[in-house]
Amino acid sequence: MVGFSVDYQFVQGQPPSSVSYFLVIKRSQGTAARIPVPSKTKGNLTFFPLPPWRPEEGPFQAHVEDSIASPVSDPIDMRSP
Repeated sequence: MVGFSVDYQFVQGQPPSSVSYFLVIKRSQGTAARIPVPSKTKGNLTFFPLPPWRPEEGPFQAHVEDSIASPVSDPIDMRSP
């Protein structure tokens, strides 16, 4: 089973309340997950996929995108702590 924890922070002011943001976690095998990001300037998201993902479905990569699926952050490689 794989779980993810991501700290996020908006670096340019407040996130507009009219726009929704999502953390997208991609895996090499299977579909991606799209998790809503709260409209706060910073926080933490913890995600445990259901059904459970397995480590061999990686490598995993994440980015933040807006409600029309346009990326608003650079992608990052997700690694084990």
